[in-house]
Amino acid sequence: MLLSTVLVLSLVQGIFAAWQDFRVSKLRAVACNGFGRTSVKFTFDDPNTNQTAGCEADFARNGTDGAIVLPDSYLSCDNDPWFGWTLSEFESVRKFTLELRRSYRDPSVGDPPQDILTLFGERNITGGEDTRCWTPPRRALECSTPANSTVIVLVTSAIA
Repeated sequence: MLLSTVLVLSLVQGIFAAWQDFRVSKLRAVACNGFGRTSVKFTFDDPNTNQTAGCEADFARNGTDGAIVLPDSYLSCDNDPWFGWTLSEFESVRKFTLELRRSYRDPSVGDPPQDILTLFGERNITGGEDTRCWTPPRRALECSTPANSTVIVLVTSAIA
């Protein structure tokens, strides 16, 4: 009988050095006027595998209070299920929590098919700290990272 073991690693900042933190660039969050849509777009860079993916989605806004409808699962980046992201909290395009998920094959964690490692990261995005915000014509608010800047998303856990 084949036994598969799931290893859950909780990371404590400062003692964990095996994996590098994720990087996000070209982050852009746009809220449309009224009860329109809110869009989030960014580039997800995984320095552990030297691969990147473009992530983007439009979120419907609740007709009652104008809050966006948060996804109930991870969204794929570039239609690649190995790159995933979600918003776990969303106050506005000025303040939200971005969660990233990255899976890849790593022979150091086991033989196929148990050789898949999944890393998880989380970052609170704040306008003024991570992004610059302004009100363009015909939009309620737009926030984006400055050109050539990168937001570090700490890897907080891993599952193999």
